Amino acid sequence: MFAYRHLATGDAADKATAVRLLNDAIIDVTSSPFSPGFYGGWSGVAWATAHLCHLPGWPVEGDPVARVDEAVAPLLSRSWRGNAGLVSGLTGLGVYALERLPRTAAAASLATVVNRLLQDADERQGTRCWPASGRETPVVAAPHPPRGAVDLGMAHGAAGVIALLAEAVGAGIPTARSLLDSAVNWLLEQHPLDRPGAFFPRWHAQGHPDPGAAPQGWCHGAPGMASALLQAARHTGNRTWEAAALDLAESAVATPLDQCHIIDHGLCEGAAGVAHLYNRMYQATGRESLRDGARIWFARLLDMRYARSGVGGFLTYRPRSNGGDPWTADPGLLRGAAGTALALLAAVSAVEPRWDRALLASVPPDGSRRV
Repeated sequence: MFAYRHLATGDAADKATAVRLLNDAIIDVTSSPFSPGFYGGWSGVAWATAHLCHLPGWPVEGDPVARVDEAVAPLLSRSWRGNAGLVSGLTGLGVYALERLPRTAAAASLATVVNRLLQDADERQGTRCWPASGRETPVVAAPHPPRGAVDLGMAHGAAGVIALLAEAVGAGIPTARSLLDSAVNWLLEQHPLDRPGAFFPRWHAQGHPDPGAAPQGWCHGAPGMASALLQAARHTGNRTWEAAALDLAESAVATPLDQCHIIDHGLCEGAAGVAHLYNRMYQATGRESLRDGARIWFARLLDMRYARSGVGGFLTYRPRSNGGDPWTADPGLLRGAAGTALALLAAVSAVEPRWDRALLASVPPDGSRRV
């Protein structure tokens, strides 16, 4: 957050703070138990290091994460037992590899991620999806999918895998296109719940009770699904997918705010994530309905701010098993004030918010097809 504020304002103090916080994160991850998870392990810290080192005006001597590049492909080839998701699985490692392109080791790692996704996929009548393994790391306190269920969302499920495969197609990974086609076909076969608005369940599981409507956010729900489909359309030039993505996004925009199950401010399941997705999709398409959706949700986000509360006036909703106060002060990226600040900065600054590559939310402009 401080790095992007430095880009927007030129304030040297912001740059110094960003460097200090990054150094603290590196120390923390090297002294913690080994975890390759993108949101909570070494791959996410390495991504942040690589990302900051290549921001305008941030030259760094050498390559501080070169050894990480060399570790990803062997990990996946020999001992990987994880899930497919973005938060702690294959998709997260793929996001790290994308950030390191065009390095040879990064291209090899990205190809290995795609191949592992192919091996781990469940083929269902010509489509492919990734059932829950039971080892997924929850981002928020929410119902956990039963083993074999398929999550539809960005953080753990099909939308996140689709967004990664779209980027892999754009990067020229040969095996990514057919896998992307089958994954998109699976997602397009899923139907919204029988109620007004674009509400989908958190997961699809035959023989299990309806888990209820997912929040209309980035982690779960129609906005994140629409963003992933739009990325797939842009990287392949598929106008049918683009039409489906925009129909879904505009249906989500039309859903009344009080029915969207958005409780707090954060990027993950909060107002900042919804607003940023609509903003990104508006910038990529010029659709005024998406611009209006972004404005509505940024206004809702600012309504959630209470001066002298939490971090910067924002409190995060985090239910506790002991029944204590669920509202906490969270400075973090995914659910906390740093992510909210980045979304707000993206709305008022001319600096491209490339930080959202970590969320697989960077929708390419039209005409960017690379295959």
